[in-house]
Amino acid sequence: MPVPFWHILHAQGFSTDTGIPSLMLYPVLPWIGVMPLGFMLAGVLRLKPHKRQIALIRIGASLAAAFVILRAFNGYGDPVAWASQDSFAFTILSFLNTAKYPPSLSFLLMTLGPGLILLGLAERWRGRVVDWFVTFGRVPFFYYIAHLYLVHLLAIAAAEIQGLGWRAMAGPFWQLPEGYGISLWAVWLLWIVVVVALYPACRWFAKLKASRKDWWLSYL
Repeated sequence: MPVPFWHILHAQGFSTDTGIPSLMLYPVLPWIGVMPLGFMLAGVLRLKPHKRQIALIRIGASLAAAFVILRAFNGYGDPVAWASQDSFAFTILSFLNTAKYPPSLSFLLMTLGPGLILLGLAERWRGRVVDWFVTFGRVPFFYYIAHLYLVHLLAIAAAEIQGLGWRAMAGPFWQLPEGYGISLWAVWLLWIVVVVALYPACRWFAKLKASRKDWWLSYL
């Protein structure tokens, strides 16, 4: 059967019963709960700079504190409980290992909280590095779509270099060929390469958005 309606609505799902893989990565319901928060935040962003920064930091700190408290009790908030590991570092990683697909309450508190704190602090920052990051922030969806194509092209190239042939990676991403893969350090390096490589395109599109008032551009 296809991916059940519950998977579309709330829980990530994968099915091959029909012979055609059906995958639901981004269930609708949890993200609908997050999107209105962005509209509600508009009231905070309209405040005067000093009050706005204080409000963002306080809200972010409250969310981050709520995550620590909720996660510490190991109860409601995430489907997978954290556990003590062989080392303190891995215990911290277990504590931070929350579900993104679909986003759990712990995941949202853990990400939105520090994000709002950073937003409040970053408003005071100036310089070329800040401007570089702001460019990506002005075209988030454009960057997201562009990076999918670039990453897939790099994955195909990696398969060719490894002797597996480019066709081995031309199919679905969940069907990786045997023997395919790169080290974690290489992944980090490619992440930097992708971000830097897409900067010129993002800068061009950001200028396009600033020069035109087409309604659809606001969604990119």
